[in-house]
Amino acid sequence: DTLFGKTTDPIVLPSRAAKPLWSRAHNLMCHPGSGSCYRRLSRHVIWHRMSRDIRTWTRACVICLKARRERQAKDTANKFRVKSLTPWQLVAIDYCGPYGQVQGRPSCLVATCAATNYVATVTVPDQTAKSFIHAATLLFNANGYPSILTFDSDRTFLSAEALSFLSAVGIQALCLPGYAVRVAWWERSHQLLHSCVRAALLDEPTPIKMQQLEAAISTATLAANETPRPQTKISPNQMMKANGFHMQPI
Repeated sequence: DTLFGKTTDPIVLPSRAAKPLWSRAHNLMCHPGSGSCYRRLSRHVIWHRMSRDIRTWTRACVICLKARRERQAKDTANKFRVKSLTPWQLVAIDYCGPYGQVQGRPSCLVATCAATNYVATVTVPDQTAKSFIHAATLLFNANGYPSILTFDSDRTFLSAEALSFLSAVGIQALCLPGYAVRVAWWERSHQLLHSCVRAALLDEPTPIKMQQLEAAISTATLAANETPRPQTKISPNQMMKANGFHMQPI
């Protein structure tokens, strides 16, 4: 009210004038989260794609990012130091996609072994808990059930259905908090896989079919697993499968 005065109906703003107003309001409101900022601002003003803009700008606010890092430093600095010496003991999961070029906007569920960097993938029609449980079952039946499954704070992985499934099969779930001190160790490999899939789809004629997406994901997965790591000169496939469950010496 200090910034806008007493208003009854929201004022419609042009999009070009929205960011300066959001910046001033965000500072005056002591840097609230995107949801709180949206609720308070929408009482007074509205503009095209307001929710998306506020979410994007709030995530990029330097002061907010620094505050979150400092607030969570004590909780994450000495946490999640799980040492994995056995293949497929500690596995990270994440989504790549969705791929808008394909009808239905499917995604790819990616699992990465912490000890070997071995990658396993499966295509999912959407990012719901039901699809995750089905895809995770396929992944684990083909590669084995890990002891620990780690992931970021994705609402699908944190849903009651997903956590109940993991508990039922004896997997311990570890969630890395958002804005943690360190970038998740699996992020870079997943981003590279996603980039490779998108590059492969650019060469495909449109409209792109599900079979073409699955082929692109399979090719990118093979490339990731057959590429020797620079430190060891050994590929993830060799470390994962050459000696069964006994890793080659590093």
